[in-house]
Amino acid sequence: MDTEHKKVFISYSWDSEAHRNWILQLANKLIENGVNVILDQYESTAGKNLTHSMEKNIKESDKVLLILTPNYKIKAEGRLGGVGFEYSLINEELYRNQIENRKFIPILREGDPENSIPGFLKSFIWLNMNDVKRFEADFEILLREIYDEPIITKPPLGKRPSFATSILNTKKANNLASIEDFAWWEKSPKFIETFDFENTIPKLFETYSEDIWLGKTENGVFKLINNYNKTAVKFHHLNYNKNDMANFATTVEVQIMNDNSPDASCGLQFCYDIHSRNYYSFVINNNQQYKLWLKTEAGYKVILSQRTNFIVPNVFNKLGFIKSNGFIYLFINDKFLRRVQENSIENGDSGIIAFGVGEFVFDNLSFYIL
Repeated sequence: MDTEHKKVFISYSWDSEAHRNWILQLANKLIENGVNVILDQYESTAGKNLTHSMEKNIKESDKVLLILTPNYKIKAEGRLGGVGFEYSLINEELYRNQIENRKFIPILREGDPENSIPGFLKSFIWLNMNDVKRFEADFEILLREIYDEPIITKPPLGKRPSFATSILNTKKANNLASIEDFAWWEKSPKFIETFDFENTIPKLFETYSEDIWLGKTENGVFKLINNYNKTAVKFHHLNYNKNDMANFATTVEVQIMNDNSPDASCGLQFCYDIHSRNYYSFVINNNQQYKLWLKTEAGYKVILSQRTNFIVPNVFNKLGFIKSNGFIYLFINDKFLRRVQENSIENGDSGIIAFGVGEFVFDNLSFYIL
């Protein structure tokens, strides 16, 4: 069996001498390119059984070219002459293999699809060789179809990803969509402060009492309590193994106990500079308001101040931030909230912060590798 050279049968109607010459030139050019063409103009001899020859050639050919013209459609649909017989054989085989057809190649030579393509063939992809100026380009497409060598090939199927590495730890880290879609609940923190007494960091979240603030670790949470000073601010910042904490995605769970004052808020502190004492804070209150603050030598500057139903009053809410490429990404209860272009402070420690009068409760201060 010859596996190198494809065997191709050409089905067409004898419309005119010019059409027959075009068919002959096409066949000659295919032969020059290694295609074994079966064409009646090569094969017809006196006394030969044409019916048997057509049936045998269609069955044994690797490909069958259907050269479509208005006259071909009339003869095919009317089952007239040799074209009608060929089309009956082709139609029967196409019907059996219409989903996986790789054998029959419809080629529009004259007219338009409506008046040249037989009804059953209209649902199949066809080649257009109607434009003489495009013959060479169209011929290459046809040749590739015959040899099953398409211009565009599907790449080999790769391995299933392990999903063990964070999306943000890949080259997609700076991709906006991947940061907004950061799935906190699927990640394991690099470091977490649960505020359980035995795991508390020495001297940072221990029980203490000051003039304004009382801090205490109690029942697995940390509380900051201010009973009377509405303008007081208290924060605790930490550094994990001498890292720049701004390089970590950070979350904390917070609750404000029994206070609906807009002056009472708490949340995350980040990019704390121990020299200038400048920092950002991302806080919420029980009125479903969140604020992003920038603290500098000039005082406090509000970058954002809005309300959102992401905040559920009087229960624990989870706040999160990611700082990347000059942007701050804010999250509430694992939902992406806002992106802000802000880079006044690039580095620093992270921690917790509380503003105003109230009892502020913190749990699960967590840091994730970006």
